[in-house]
Amino acid sequence: MRKSVVVEFLFNEKKYGLEKFLLLLLLWFVISYVGALFQVSLILLYVPVLMLMLITGLIKIMWYNKKEKKNTRVSDWIGIVLAFIVLGASVFHYWQDSRVEEAVYDAIGEKVGDESFTINYFEEIEREENTYLVHYTVEGENTEYLEWYDWRNGELIHKNTKTLGETNE
Repeated sequence: MRKSVVVEFLFNEKKYGLEKFLLLLLLWFVISYVGALFQVSLILLYVPVLMLMLITGLIKIMWYNKKEKKNTRVSDWIGIVLAFIVLGASVFHYWQDSRVEEAVYDAIGEKVGDESFTINYFEEIEREENTYLVHYTVEGENTEYLEWYDWRNGELIHKNTKTLGETNE
């Protein structure tokens, strides 16, 4: 494929607008499917796509429009600003989730002491904001544990522990 065709496809909205829209729609469906199939966080999947869109938008404004002597449209700037906002929110959300998960690991580690433990799942309860459910097992025990935690003002607060009893291992 010639370099000029690739450049026109990436940056010429009038010529390839429909094709780019369909390609982005297909990419969105593929990412959603992969995220659901492999249970991967959609934030981790969408960040590279947003980065790609942000970089191509910046290149279009800074290089292509000047090369072709085109005026930069307001919609180009809006797209870049929205990509920055979504990326910033995504990074903040990911950072916040990792802080909560690290605090949960520390809290359970303090409870079980020197014993090894495995967290089977860790999720935020949808109907209660900032409340997390953790299911874990301790090595050498045939008991499963469910614990509820609140995350308030950067502090993890233990709410409840439930023992599920003997496991079938």
